[in-house]
Amino acid sequence: MLSTKQRILILESDLVYRRSLFKALSKNEYNVFVAETFKEAHELCDQLPFNLVIIAVRHASEYGLQCLQHLRLLSPAAKVIILSTFARSDFEKKFAIQDFDAYLTKPVKRDVLLRVVEQTLQSSLLGDPTSQK
Repeated sequence: MLSTKQRILILESDLVYRRSLFKALSKNEYNVFVAETFKEAHELCDQLPFNLVIIAVRHASEYGLQCLQHLRLLSPAAKVIILSTFARSDFEKKFAIQDFDAYLTKPVKRDVLLRVVEQTLQSSLLGDPTSQK
């Protein structure tokens, strides 16, 4: 398991899904923050650097893309996982973005989520951004 200092931000408007993601990741010693809205995510990104951001596809709209761009400015080393009900190819066509590190289709099983999160975080060879602020 990775360091307990790994910070993860979840941007998900659905309360049940947000809680489920929070619970699964928190139990695995990640330092998890949640945002329901772009505004909340933006404020968190202004305050803290994150190792990983998980963004639900409904936020990969104008606001979600702004959040992603803002995150890239604040924490260029942060990894991004997109959650969507779309197939990956449909998502890439619709939003014309590929600035993410992993893609998960909803509903995602807990073991798959944990494996993808760990693999995505381990793929980073850069320093720990949590030491920047």
